[in-house]
Amino acid sequence: MKKRPSSAKRSIQQQSFSPYLSCKRLRNVQSLLPVGSEDSIVVILGIDSRYNEGCRELANYLLFDFYDLRLNQLEEYGLPEEDLDDLVIVIRHSTVQVYCSPTLYNYLLPYIGHWMNLTIHSLHEDSTQSEVEQEEYKIVSFISMVESSHHIGIPYYVGTSHSMTSQFDKFAVEKWPLIQSTAWDDMGGGGFFTMVHEVSDIRDSLLPIYHQLDPASLEQMIVRSLPLFIRHWGECMSNIMLRNNGDSSSIVDYDVTE
Repeated sequence: MKKRPSSAKRSIQQQSFSPYLSCKRLRNVQSLLPVGSEDSIVVILGIDSRYNEGCRELANYLLFDFYDLRLNQLEEYGLPEEDLDDLVIVIRHSTVQVYCSPTLYNYLLPYIGHWMNLTIHSLHEDSTQSEVEQEEYKIVSFISMVESSHHIGIPYYVGTSHSMTSQFDKFAVEKWPLIQSTAWDDMGGGGFFTMVHEVSDIRDSLLPIYHQLDPASLEQMIVRSLPLFIRHWGECMSNIMLRNNGDSSSIVDYDVTE
């Protein structure tokens, strides 16, 4: 059996990561919320949001591409994908609450442990509770995390490969498994989620934040995007030279882009 990968801070893939930069990214998102209000931004990952890409996108921004850079490595060591995706983040203007699976907890903590006014909901990894009891704990935790929020923003996005349209539909959100479970009579959620809370799509407001340049995004550009661009540029130039025998005057757009 393979030894589990380290969950320590040194395992964070981006060299430019720092607690200050992590808190700055969180504050960037919190700045979208009114001061003094109980409005919140909700991020739900995995099957509980039907793998919504907008939620994963915001999680990656806050967690420095954790779900792009580390997920495959952790899965290779036998950690179940459903446990690694078992994450809910509820962000208010001055506080943040996180629910995560016991498996994910130790790997997540180096990324979020320094956040101001942070509350984490997670069972102990050695918990003897049944799978049903663990699921009930998640549902009850989620209800408590959002119960005082009348207005809830969701970074909703569904790629065209998964849906005919990525247009926001609050009734589609109502079908998310975790959202559905809040309407169960014995859970105390107060009824259908979109009737208890006013739900809206806030992804368009987040895009300018994602596009801001900071040390981590610059590192990603240099380490990941630039080499890819150089490789594709070289392939493009080689293709041009082969097709035109070095005669640039006969180049057409089709030759360049093929």
